[in-house]
Amino acid sequence: YELIGFAQSLSAQIIALAIVAPIVFFLARALMYAQIRLSGVRITPTQFPEAYRMVVEAAEAAGLRRVPDAYVMLGNGQINAFAAGHGHRRFIAVYSDLFEIGGAARDPEALRFIIGHEVGHIAAGHVPYFRLLGLSLFNQIPVLGNILSRAQEYTADNFGYRFCPQGARGQIKVLAAGKYLNADVNFDEFADRAVYERGLFTWLANLGMTHPANTW
Repeated sequence: YELIGFAQSLSAQIIALAIVAPIVFFLARALMYAQIRLSGVRITPTQFPEAYRMVVEAAEAAGLRRVPDAYVMLGNGQINAFAAGHGHRRFIAVYSDLFEIGGAARDPEALRFIIGHEVGHIAAGHVPYFRLLGLSLFNQIPVLGNILSRAQEYTADNFGYRFCPQGARGQIKVLAAGKYLNADVNFDEFADRAVYERGLFTWLANLGMTHPANTW
């Protein structure tokens, strides 16, 4: 009887979680989008016009019917960007510390590649609600969730490369060394390390990553 009672209790908890989790996930996405709209700088024809042209051209190259909204968010030192959505809206956000590489004195082609990458996530169908909900559940499975995440990143990289192949090297350099040292990175020497950065523990480290390893 105790075992039956435990099974019933566990089943009730699973059912409750299955009902509550999608609602919580929906509300979390809605709030995140609202916060970005309230605090981020929207990229428009008159606000960061060069970046806006990149977004429009990336959307056209990816075959999107609508140009996604795009925002610059305060990075506080983080080198990051992401694509997301809420309802029928799709948007990308680039952290300010990463967005700064788009200046003429740095590497605008790298920013172009990154925008193409994030638009690629939208074009590949990585941001719809049920896709992300399923991915969040899949992430509870050790290793497999990371494999799927890396696969999506490689797919988005393919979009970025097709859109702006000349920005691929710069994108790797800024992700590896940041927005100030990126210009000093010897890309060929860095890439050559993929030949000998091998072994059991590098393989295990890669399994724990949600994004592709820079050297690989």
